[in-house]
Amino acid sequence: MRDAEDIDVRGRLHAARELLAEGREREAAELVEYVLAHRTGLPAEDMAGSCGLSARLLALRGEQVRAGLLADLAVWLARSGTPGPCQARAFLDRAHTLHLLGDCEQALACLRTARELAPGHVPGPAPWEEPAQAS
Repeated sequence: MRDAEDIDVRGRLHAARELLAEGREREAAELVEYVLAHRTGLPAEDMAGSCGLSARLLALRGEQVRAGLLADLAVWLARSGTPGPCQARAFLDRAHTLHLLGDCEQALACLRTARELAPGHVPGPAPWEEPAQAS
């Protein structure tokens, strides 16, 4: 197993987020699995990103318990660092996970938290955000 420094962890996680946003779950999963398979020496920020993305992928597959646990773990790991983009991404991943699991109210709360933590790092309205607010 190689150290995290030997692979472009943040680049792979960023690419996985983009693939997931495009609906390309399989390719996103491959990138996240690669990072996790090579996780020695991975800082908490990268573990949080990996867990958050894994949670979203598990939620897409309907694995509710594991998805919820990983989303919570991602937030916990992210909170061990300085507030900012890492924590915002963790809350954003948790928001998407909760939405996929059917908890729209909590998903919106996590989305608001993500925007408060790092407004410039959270994309515009989530595809599911506006209809949820209208109800």
